[in-house]
Order: sequence, then C-alpha cells, then structure tokens
Amino acid sequence: MRVVYEGQGDPFVLHPGDLVIQPPGIRHRVLESSDEMHVVEIGWPAEHATRPDTDFDLPGPLLTDDHRWGGQRFVRHHERAVRSGPGSIDTGVGSATDGLAQAETVELTPGSRMATPKRSAGTFDFWFVDEGRLSMTVGSAAAIDLVEGSSVVVPPGRDATFTAVAPTRLLHVMVDTSHAA
Repeated sequence: MRVVYEGQGDPFVLHPGDLVIQPPGIRHRVLESSDEMHVVEIGWPAEHATRPDTDFDLPGPLLTDDHRWGGQRFVRHHERAVRSGPGSIDTGVGSATDGLAQAETVELTPGSRMATPKRSAGTFDFWFVDEGRLSMTVGSAAAIDLVEGSSVVVPPGRDATFTAVAPTRLLHVMVDTSHAA
C-alpha cells in the first residue's frame, strides 16, 4: 500500500509486517493498494471524524520527530529493517502514545509455546496471525487453531497459551482503555 502522511516526507510503501501509528488529526491519504493487502486498524478512542481535506497539499512541510497530534507522535515501523531472527520486536508504539498502547511482533518456531499473563479489566489484548499456524488455549477451554489472517482478543482476567505448529509471526497490540485519551 502506498501512502502519504502530513509532515512525513514523500509517499512511501507499507510492506507486510510494517506498522504505522496514525495519530488523531494527522492528514493522510492512501494512494494505491494491492488486492491482497490486509490492514489491521485499531483505534482508541475510536470516536473521530473522517472527512476530506482538499485544501491541504500532502505531505506539507517536514515536521520534527517529536511533533504531536492529539498527544501522540507519528511512528513508522519497518518490519523488514529490524527482523534479525526469532523473538519479540518492540515497534516504538508505547513511547509514541505515552503508554496508551503497546505493539510488538512475536516470532515462534514450530513446537514453541508462549503463555500470556492475565490482563487487567482495562486492557484490550489483541493478537493477529501475520504468518504461520498455531494452536491457542484460553484457560482450560479447548484449543483453537489459528492460521494466517486470524485474529483474537484475549479477555481481561484470562491467560492464553500459544503453541506454534509452523513458523509463525504474530502482531500483538495492547491498549490500556483506562488511560486518559
């Protein structure tokens, strides 16, 4: 997908695994998108107006990295640039949102298991299978198979266990819904 954002320079292409924090109020435009594109969009709070702004030429003047819209900074995370093998990769979302949200990519090798901690009632805990296949259990419930393109929210106060069946890459997003927005 080719996009352009206010103050961020020339249009750029988002590749699989890339992530953008689109702060409230930043002007932006999707210029092109492939039919195979999957976009995972999570907004908190999700109440905002979207309207055309034909009087503003994008990208506009280049802004500093610490510029804020609605208290948040723009972040562009390049998955390909930071992948160095299995593990967890911080995307910079936590610092850009002052702790409102966290996002990471997690890679699992076949047969590996990962347990999630129980989250508080104010936490939105979202998982998206970007690549691969795994089995998930929540508490003592029966296992659920998750494949590429699947997503799941782990309920507050519950823990989950993921077991990779194939090499798997997950996007994990947590939002503190009690955080002042």
